[in-house]
Amino acid sequence: MRNLWIGSTTNSSNLTFAHFPITKVFQHHMAAWVLIATLLPTPGCQPMAPLPSGKATNVEATTTADAVSTSTLSNPSSTAPDVGLTDQSAPASEMKPSPTTPANDQSPSLGASATSPAPAASSTTPAEPTTPPAVPDLVGDDATAQPEPSPEEALLNETTCDEKPAPPANAKAPPLTALFDGKTLKNWKSTEFGGEGEVSVADGKLMLGVGSPLTGVTWHGPKLPTSNYEIQIEAMRVDGSDFFCGLTFPVKEDPCSLIIGGWGGGLVGLSSIDGMDASENQTGTHRSFENNKWYAIKLRVTDDNIVVWIDGEQVIEQPLKDVKLSIRIEVAPSKPLGVCSFTSTAAIRKLELKELEKAKPATAP
Repeated sequence: MRNLWIGSTTNSSNLTFAHFPITKVFQHHMAAWVLIATLLPTPGCQPMAPLPSGKATNVEATTTADAVSTSTLSNPSSTAPDVGLTDQSAPASEMKPSPTTPANDQSPSLGASATSPAPAASSTTPAEPTTPPAVPDLVGDDATAQPEPSPEEALLNETTCDEKPAPPANAKAPPLTALFDGKTLKNWKSTEFGGEGEVSVADGKLMLGVGSPLTGVTWHGPKLPTSNYEIQIEAMRVDGSDFFCGLTFPVKEDPCSLIIGGWGGGLVGLSSIDGMDASENQTGTHRSFENNKWYAIKLRVTDDNIVVWIDGEQVIEQPLKDVKLSIRIEVAPSKPLGVCSFTSTAAIRKLELKELEKAKPATAP
């Protein structure tokens, strides 16, 4: 049976099957010899030399790589040589190393291979997946920003119980009423103090001559408000050394007087508070006033207080709760509204009134 398959000869150099010599079957297939060489671990087997053209086909490159791997396995101490399959004439873009290959890798270059080598398995444990940070939808957005409130919530956030509604855009300021026209004594009469000086109008000014001791004028025009109003007046002491503006005004049912430059020429205050004159109550202060100089005086009366400014500076703020207002008996003829001077020549060039819609807090004009 052995002779039937192998033949009559035992010479290993001419190994044949019956009627089918191996040398005749594969005599035109040189690649078979290369395959046999790679399968037989013959000592001293060397890889093929580079092709003369410097190029290698996919089949040849794969076969040569297998030969190198077999040789290395049979002789681990030896270093695999470069098989020389890299195309030195290829463009630089084709010779660029793979981005996954380290720069100091000593493995042979296999050039253009039919298949890409599998990446080496990592010896380290893969990192746990982490949640990526939140990325804003738009440039400039804050990833941690709270969602925008609804229109109803925004309205509630912007409005508090203490806030007052804004006045309409077309709201007009209360008009000023000129109580003195600068030409005549219309709606005014000289006050009968007894011993009063001359009252006249000249060059747009209302002049109050030196009295003994008082000279003034009293309003005899239409009825005026008794609360929630302002009076603006510009006054000057022309000559003398006492008050040049004694303004008597109504505060609801009671009268009161504002004294500017009294008691020696520098006292400012309200007369009277709880029966005490300006020189005695908490509103009295002393200032310096020059003769022949105009001073802008503003008086505001509300349901809650009396506020006074001189040249834009607040000088008095008197609450009306739990106080009793009155005037000195000497100026009683000035009610309900009047202006007078004490032993001094005074001039008035502006006298206006403005009604207020509601009480306002004390603020600088």
